[in-house]
Amino acid sequence: MTAENEIWFRINGDPKGKARARCTCRGGRPRMYADPATAVYQVMIKELANEAFRGVPLPLRGPVEVHVLAVRKRPKSRMRKKDENERELDVRKPDADNIKKAVLDALVWSDVLTDDACVWRSEVEKWMADKEEKPHLVVTIRWGYHGGA
Repeated sequence: MTAENEIWFRINGDPKGKARARCTCRGGRPRMYADPATAVYQVMIKELANEAFRGVPLPLRGPVEVHVLAVRKRPKSRMRKKDENERELDVRKPDADNIKKAVLDALVWSDVLTDDACVWRSEVEKWMADKEEKPHLVVTIRWGYHGGA
């Protein structure tokens, strides 16, 4: 299969995962609401996605592939002179699934995707930044697949 179209965009700042919904009670009734930090992050993704997809007929239909590269801030404990100045695999929280869910929900919310069910392949890479690199998230979307395997 070959992709006819590909667009990517970058979000500067430490990648965030989708947090669980919060719950509070008012007047004896439970009320659910989204985590405010997640909501702000998803608005940022939505705005950058809308800018990147300007001029592209939306929403994307058919099989879509999404690749997410999350480069997280290197902890101070890994900034010693003797530590390598290269990216390292990151196994800290948030989970790769939560990062992917935050991205896919923002893409659906921004009308880039009709539903995240149209994603036939997704991949998330989590890395700790090298010593000079700033944390960021890169989302690459490919669509327009045709042909056989």
